[in-house]
Amino acid sequence: MRDWHSSVITRVAAGLVLCVSMASNCLGADAPKYHGRRVVGYYTAWSIYARKFGVPQIPAERLTHINYAFANVSPKGECVLGDPWADAQKTYPGDKQTDSVKGNFKQLLQLKRKHPHLKTLISVGGWTWSARFSDAAFTPASRQRFARSCVAFMKRYGFDGVDIDWEYPVAGGEPGNKTRPEDKQNLTLLLAEVRRHLDAQGKQDKRDYLLTIAATAGPDKIPNLEVEAIAHQLDWMNVMTYDFNGSWSARTGFNSP
Repeated sequence: MRDWHSSVITRVAAGLVLCVSMASNCLGADAPKYHGRRVVGYYTAWSIYARKFGVPQIPAERLTHINYAFANVSPKGECVLGDPWADAQKTYPGDKQTDSVKGNFKQLLQLKRKHPHLKTLISVGGWTWSARFSDAAFTPASRQRFARSCVAFMKRYGFDGVDIDWEYPVAGGEPGNKTRPEDKQNLTLLLAEVRRHLDAQGKQDKRDYLLTIAATAGPDKIPNLEVEAIAHQLDWMNVMTYDFNGSWSARTGFNSP
């Protein structure tokens, strides 16, 4: 079983969502002193627009991991760029037009060079782009195609792992999302396939790659996950605890503990 820990997600400064998770693994010597906790920030691609919060502004010295949100799932069921201009085309000072990758992805690589303890993961899906997960997870062939594409995406753009944010298997999410009763079991199978491809790539590269998910905190949705089986595939879970209460609630309550 993998070193599995839940994370608590809360809102912080513009463009960043922060998760703090308890863990026993050791970090690099230059890592922030959080007494073994993982401090995971979700950086959103659209932060460069109205929020004007760029990757260089991320307080990386206070984080251990950054999840970049989001990659999309293509009609073929493959991981693809979500916002190509923001992700890999936007020019920052010092960029050259001949650079194959610019945008936020290049800025994340530069951020890691300044902060060697920092790890980055590409987060796939999210609220807006979860419509095609059910199809991607449906058959052995579709799961293999998805997993292979995610690992290729991770390698091409210099990430240290993959974060799956399926909102939500079986039921829920955006109106029009395709869902199936089999999603519960198929998510487990999909994560196992991604894990297999990540481990194979890690063996080839002589390093470990991370696999995490953004998991629901909604009591109506947790039964749609095979939690124990999933735990065997993941390095940790990021629990979306801001879903405890909200505009849908019958009575007032804290939206997150």
